[in-house]
Amino acid sequence: MWAAPSIVGVRAVAAQTPQCEDSEIDWADTTVFEQGDPKSGGRISPIASDFPWTVGDFGGTTVEMAFVSGTHVYYGGSFTPNIVTPPSVGAAPGATTGGQLGYFRFTRRQDPSGTPNVPAGTEAVLRISFSNLVENLTFSLLDVDNATSGGNFEDIVEVTAFDTVNGLGPLTYAWAAPGASPSFTPNAGGNGNGSTSTGQIFTGNGDAPDTSNNGNIDYTVAGPVNEINIRYEAGVDARGQHIGVSDLAWTCP
Repeated sequence: MWAAPSIVGVRAVAAQTPQCEDSEIDWADTTVFEQGDPKSGGRISPIASDFPWTVGDFGGTTVEMAFVSGTHVYYGGSFTPNIVTPPSVGAAPGATTGGQLGYFRFTRRQDPSGTPNVPAGTEAVLRISFSNLVENLTFSLLDVDNATSGGNFEDIVEVTAFDTVNGLGPLTYAWAAPGASPSFTPNAGGNGNGSTSTGQIFTGNGDAPDTSNNGNIDYTVAGPVNEINIRYEAGVDARGQHIGVSDLAWTCP
């Protein structure tokens, strides 16, 4: 009588998870954006069709960036004294933001072919997404401030974080103001240095020099997290304004 053959030495294999190593995005690394790369500076108002773009693979985690909404958006970065945002978006060689040379520059300015100013109340949203869920994500927004002379502007910023794999968020994060005299005010929902929030709004209330950290806001998202959104609003009609996004670092679960 026929019998099913026995199978020896077969064992179940656990599903493999994507590689993920503790890593960081270092904007001073010229392999992220090469000088002359069309994505190292330019105008995308309205939103251009070549976004999102891949920033790179960092320890097995692919990071993408995209402007998901907004007008009067320019972008670029001051990565080293020799690789800077083109002059068309207002940076000079060796320029700093928030006292840092390496940063991603998030600029809103007048559109030469359209509206002469960035209208008050308009906003743009920059999304940074990760192919893996990560933890202990840290970064800073740089140079959040305002000015009432020599070109009025008022920065208004808000960060939200999400775990889109499990449909969670906005996630709670911690924020801190490292400067001795912060040039911004936290709106209702946050109460001082080291506060926690799911979407703290900050409004510039003073002019911070680009060489100072008074306009910087430090963020820590415990996670797991795979997406952050940075909303940048013009508080008043402005010819132009900018903030910076610092290096980002994270660990893996």
